[in-house]
Amino acid sequence: MITTIDGMQIIRVWKKEPDSWVLMPELLDRIRTRCNESGGNGEALATRMEAEFIVCQESIAAWVVVKNGRIVGHTLLTCDSFNLVPELFVAQLVAPGVPRAVVQAADDEISDWARGKGYHRLVMITRRLNLRAWRKLFGFQMFRAILYRELG
Repeated sequence: MITTIDGMQIIRVWKKEPDSWVLMPELLDRIRTRCNESGGNGEALATRMEAEFIVCQESIAAWVVVKNGRIVGHTLLTCDSFNLVPELFVAQLVAPGVPRAVVQAADDEISDWARGKGYHRLVMITRRLNLRAWRKLFGFQMFRAILYRELG
């Protein structure tokens, strides 16, 4: 299903959606870039996304926002979980300049899909300066603090 709002299309990227095949190279480039910018292994994440797309698995799911044939925003979800409660991890959400109504429609579509798959929670890690926006716009709540240290 493709939803169109304000001249932008919200498309779930998966093997059974014909438009996905055309969008996949651009999405993989975006995933690599964003992951590398965040200090992750962009090539590994993009390779995993590509492999799961080909075999139509759903331990990674992606939605894109397309305007004039180009991806202007994307969300990448992984089904990896550290808890016994089924939850999806929002690995990437990149949508600068995408209108709030479009982002909200994409969020609604993702939430409906996740509930249909039996997931009970979306988990997101974000920078502190984005916390207020995610709480206000999409109802995310503080659940746990994540601490890290560099091992280098």
